[in-house]
Amino acid sequence: MADDRFDAHTPTLRDRLPWLELFRTFRVALDPKKLLLAAVGILVMSCGWWFFSWLFYFFWPQPVLTNYVDEVPSKTALAKRYSSKNEKEIDDLYAQRVAEKKRDYDGHAERWLQLHMLAGSGFAEVAYSNGTTARAWGGRMRTMPWDEDRGPNPYQLVTGQVEQPWDHGRFGDWFLTTEVPVLIEPLVKFLYPIIQLLNVKNGTYTRIYLLLVLLWTLVTWALFGGMITRMASVELAGKDPVTIPEAFRFTLARYWSYLCAPLVPIGLIALIVVFSILFGLLHLIPGFGDFWSGILWPIMILFGLGMALLLVGLVGYPLMYPTISVEGSDTLDALSRSYNYVYQSPWSYLWYCLVAIFYGAVVVFFVGFMGSLTVYLGKWAVTNTPFIESAHRKPEFLFIDTPKSFGWRPLLLKDSEGEALARLEEEEAALRRRGMDSAEIDRLMTLRGKARAQAEYDEWLDTFYLTNKIGAALVGFWITLLFMCVLGFGYSFFWTASTMIYLLMRRKVDDTDLDEVYTEETTAYEPYAPPTTPLPVTSPPATGSPVMVEAPTLRNDKATPPANPTGESTPPAPPPPTTPPAS
Repeated sequence: MADDRFDAHTPTLRDRLPWLELFRTFRVALDPKKLLLAAVGILVMSCGWWFFSWLFYFFWPQPVLTNYVDEVPSKTALAKRYSSKNEKEIDDLYAQRVAEKKRDYDGHAERWLQLHMLAGSGFAEVAYSNGTTARAWGGRMRTMPWDEDRGPNPYQLVTGQVEQPWDHGRFGDWFLTTEVPVLIEPLVKFLYPIIQLLNVKNGTYTRIYLLLVLLWTLVTWALFGGMITRMASVELAGKDPVTIPEAFRFTLARYWSYLCAPLVPIGLIALIVVFSILFGLLHLIPGFGDFWSGILWPIMILFGLGMALLLVGLVGYPLMYPTISVEGSDTLDALSRSYNYVYQSPWSYLWYCLVAIFYGAVVVFFVGFMGSLTVYLGKWAVTNTPFIESAHRKPEFLFIDTPKSFGWRPLLLKDSEGEALARLEEEEAALRRRGMDSAEIDRLMTLRGKARAQAEYDEWLDTFYLTNKIGAALVGFWITLLFMCVLGFGYSFFWTASTMIYLLMRRKVDDTDLDEVYTEETTAYEPYAPPTTPLPVTSPPATGSPVMVEAPTLRNDKATPPANPTGESTPPAPPPPTTPPAS
């Protein structure tokens, strides 16, 4: 008769709706240890980006058209070199050489402008050989985190001090272009160099720069992302929290696995590109290349499919680090699980990501609001000091070095001589974010009096004493430290939510409980216990004859003597006979 199995467990709401587990991530991500790790990771990554941007931009100055045209030999030199040509042919040859150099200049100028937008600084203008010009704002990958544009200030949005997008039917645009990029900023920082690598306008020089930036990003977050996901995985599984040193040792022991997990797909794509280039070399042969390409083009279709699958699968990059942190495994396991989960259950992965994005946008906005309110109330409380205005000691001058991001500087410089410039800089950043042409932005800023606001700000700074500037620098340091923690929450939440999504996907695909996490437990093994009583010390006899000494027996505390079936007590064994020493 078969045993009837009955599960007495009543499914809970979380069993029916597993995505509700994502709402646990806010408390875990708000841990000060994770905020500190995220802030340090952001700073390390940004410093590396700034250095590579400065280096590559410094060694490629802006092309100048006259330098290219001057390389063309003069008509006299061409006439001496080609003495068989008449004057008209020399003129045509000279015009052809000049046209070639202009085309080279136009190509180099366009590629330089692309590098400027990534690694440059300020506005740059390029004049092409046909008389047209192009202007662009530079420094997309050279801006430090406290100066990056991340939208209007949350406190001023809530209180209506700035334009509210939901009042003009632009809530969706604000949500998708401002809030979501802030939430998934770690993924954006990873994918943006890859997208620029595929941009045909970027040359080889710029692509080398992008590869170094991408490698530095992975080097940074292989450590800090690994530590955050390790701490988050243990807490989400209900285990005892992991300290920073423990997370560091765990991550350092598997650092190459963390680093190589996202690098392997990129390396495979690069390998396919190399084979494609070899295919293209044969295509260069006239005649033969036409037949070669026409007959074997299905190979290129397969190459394209392989690259497409590898690139699309990179959306599972946030699952790679949690895989190693949860399972204590290696690169191969991280790759197989991330790609397998994405392609085997894409709708579940997409749903979990959407829930995390909407929930994360709310909590990230809340943390940004609390941070903004904190610094504003601190300034407001000092402003209420009696006689502070008559003594000309209002604290606005202390905030000239505060972060521009999230609109903190305009908020803190309110009612000061620097407010107008801070507001115009914030509007300029918003126009750049919306994709407006650089020349149009410059024209609008001129109409709104940015030059006048800059002059007023400079005059205000000239009135500062040395002590004023030192105090402003110190206040700017503390507020920047708070800002980095606020910004770090977005990174901490990203990696924490990615860890929970991995646990949910593992339960969905592999039917593994959420609380199963690899732990490192050190157990002291004692195969040989020392004897409990000391051995007797026997002095050697005078005759020098050998003495027979009983060998110590190994004791095993875990072993128990067998039970006596008769129930009688077992007499102790007689001691072994000893041999008296020879006389």
